[in-house]
Amino acid sequence: MAGEHPAELDHGSEEFRTLAAAVRTYSRLVEESRLRPTQIDPVDLLHALSDVGEASVAMVRSAGAL
Repeated sequence: MAGEHPAELDHGSEEFRTLAAAVRTYSRLVEESRLRPTQIDPVDLLHALSDVGEASVAMVRSAGAL
């Protein structure tokens, strides 16, 4: 809600670790695509972004905000 402080993140939770791994993978693919655009399969980027989205939803759900 507006004005409320978000709950503190549990950096050891399975949801947080999954999200962090997905973000790292996506970030690596984006960096590679900038350096070698023709070497990266756009479908790999889409799958990585989808993983970030799914992990984000799981984290929000576990926080009780969904």
